[in-house]
Amino acid sequence: MPLLQKLGEVVARLHTIRPDAFGLFDLRPLAEGSQVLCGTRQRWSDYLTVRLAEHVARCSDLGAMTASEVDAVLRLFDGSASLFDDVAPCLLHGDLGNHNVFTDGTAITALIDWEDSLSGDPIYDIAFWATFHPERRHAAFLDGYRTVRPLPEDFDVRFWLYFLRVALAKTVVRHRLGLADLPGRPPAALRIRKALNRLAELQLRRC
Repeated sequence: MPLLQKLGEVVARLHTIRPDAFGLFDLRPLAEGSQVLCGTRQRWSDYLTVRLAEHVARCSDLGAMTASEVDAVLRLFDGSASLFDDVAPCLLHGDLGNHNVFTDGTAITALIDWEDSLSGDPIYDIAFWATFHPERRHAAFLDGYRTVRPLPEDFDVRFWLYFLRVALAKTVVRHRLGLADLPGRPPAALRIRKALNRLAELQLRRC
């Protein structure tokens, strides 16, 4: 697990870089001499819900969600808008899979493939990374992350909401690209249900 801790540290340092605004980057200000990256959205929630309804409907059509799960997802995001009001924009890698991480075996030497980079909530980057990994690996990454940056009190709720959002998008993209589930492995679309279950558990704890 030491490399996971190292990766957590590297990602946390990345998240100390502060762009303006949210979402995918507008490169025109850089061409005009600006020294600060700037997103194309004024609110983080505006980016987060882009094509949300479309992704939910497509996942339903694919049989990855039941009708009750569709309703639950839409209610969750409708009721969580205020959760994102205080998000401070940070530079996010946007695709923190192992295929984009280089190591020499003892340290993280590079993060590559920045085409999906954006400005937003750092927890989104963490949740995106987590969709590539079983939960048993999450703690080591987060331990490393905390050595550089603290995590907010509402981390769990935001983490699983973002995990859910990424799982919806990935299910649609995997189908579009014709990517089949690996033999002997649970269907990738089950990440949607996992996030919904975790969010339901968190809701019960608050009651």
